[in-house]
Parts: sequence; C-alpha cells; structure tokens
Amino acid sequence: MHLVLKVIPKKWLITLALLVMGLFSFLLLGVVSIFIAAMGSDSGTDTGDITYTGEGQVMNVSPEVLKWEPTIRKHAKAFGVEPFVALMLAQMMQESGGRGSDPMQSSEGAFNTKYCKSPNCITDPDYSIWAGVQEFKHAIERAGVTNPGDMDHIKTALQAYNFGTGFFDFVGANGGKYTKELAIKFSQQQYQKVKHTGMYHCLRPEAVPYQACYGDIVRP
Repeated sequence: MHLVLKVIPKKWLITLALLVMGLFSFLLLGVVSIFIAAMGSDSGTDTGDITYTGEGQVMNVSPEVLKWEPTIRKHAKAFGVEPFVALMLAQMMQESGGRGSDPMQSSEGAFNTKYCKSPNCITDPDYSIWAGVQEFKHAIERAGVTNPGDMDHIKTALQAYNFGTGFFDFVGANGGKYTKELAIKFSQQQYQKVKHTGMYHCLRPEAVPYQACYGDIVRP
C-alpha cells in the first residue's frame, strides 16, 4: 500500500475514488429505478401514465389532482375508506385529471341526488368528491376488495366506477374476473346502444379500431 501511495499522486487517488463512488451511485440508482418500474408493471394498476403500486402509493398524478387530496381524505375518512385515498387520486386522474367542477365525474352516479344526471352537471367540486367517494366505496365493496393491495378486485372496481354497476354483472357472467378483453367487449356493446345519441366518443385513439367508445378502459 505504501508503494502505491509513492507512485500515484494523492490528487489522482482522490479523483479515482470520486469516480468509483460516482459509478457506484449510478449503478445503485439504476437498480432502484428498475425496482420502481417493476412494482409499477407487475403489481400495480397502470391507467395510462398513472401508476398505483398497491401499497398506498400513486405516481404521476397531476398537481390539479393533488390539490384535492385533503378533500378526498376528508370524505374518505368520513366513509371509512381512508386507506384507499391514493387509489382515489388515481381514479380522479383517470376520470378528469382534477379539472372542472365535477372532478370525480359523479354526475351520473347513484349518489348524486342534487344535480341532473347528465355528464358534468355537478357544479360543486366538494359535492362531486363527496358523492364520488361513496360511489368508490360501493364499487370496492361490491367487487370484494379486501385491502389496497387486492389488485385483481381493484381492477374490477375501478372499471365499474367508470362503466357503471352493470359491469359487475357482465364480469360475473363471463368468468368472474376482470380482463382487458372483457372491458373492451362491454364498452363495445354499450357504445352500440348509445352511439345514436352523439353523446359518446372515443376518449383514446387506440379505442377507435375496436369501437370501444363507451367510458374509459382501465389499463392494468
């Protein structure tokens, strides 16, 4: 060791040490990034750019959604579903991106008894969230969700929140478990029933070839 110190200048040793530390940090960051990505793809529900990990965490929701977190938590606590706040943030991101006066898209839901039942009738965001949290609670209970990590049942609940409770019966009559194919088929069937109204259109370009333009399909 003394021989090495005599041959290599001290400043070079410091530089080498910094390079080694930098390389180690880079590799460590890579491992952490891969781990996070794996959680999102293997154990989470990915709704477009939104990833719910199933461990009470949600990633890539907008500031417009995050500003409603205290309101969601307030109503979630009142209705006994506070452990699912992160999932409701993801749901709001899917439904509206946190924009508008009906951020939970509760106008057409069963718990809206104050405004009309057409899309975006609700003009009070707090009321939208109040009704939406109850709609969400009903959905996870009917889907048989046991905890925030029960991903198989959560997928059914989220899709039924968007499609309506008829999706529960459809899943029950077709194997009893959520699949993307079932969601597409249900959307296709419902769209054919309402297409003539002109009120529905495909929210995502990838839905156009399937003519699955009723609601928005959760992408697990």
